[in-house]
Formats: sequence, C-alpha cells, structure tokens
Amino acid sequence: MKDKSYILRCMMLSDFKTEVETFLEETGVSPSRLGRAALNDPCFVFGLRNGAEPREATRQKVSDEMRKLREAARHTAA
Repeated sequence: MKDKSYILRCMMLSDFKTEVETFLEETGVSPSRLGRAALNDPCFVFGLRNGAEPREATRQKVSDEMRKLREAARHTAA
C-alpha cells in the first residue's frame, strides 16, 4: 500500500492540474502563454498534461500567475 504522503501529493497534483485546465478554459489564455508568464517555460502545461509532477514551489508560482492574469482580465473587461 502507498504511504499517506504519496496519496496526498497525488491528490494535490490532480487538483492542480484541474485548476490549470479550468483556468485555461475559462480565460482563453493559451497553455504556452501561461507557462511563459509564470515560469518562462512555454512548454510547462504540455509537460503537465504528459505526466510531469512539478514541485510545490512551481505550482505556487503558476497559481499566483493565474490569479494575476484573472485580475488583469477583470480590469480589462471593466
């Protein structure tokens, strides 16, 4: 049986992937734009879709960038 920390990491990674895909769908931001803006890596989302498991610090950077891009979109629409 897998240890609890491994299961928790997998659940968190799954939630993160869902968060990224939902963001892309809702905002229309391209995967390469998000990766470039957050990490200077236009292939980040493609790697994520292909099984990459980013560290917590990397996930936090991407989450922060998604928040910034959402806020910028709100200000542009207003």
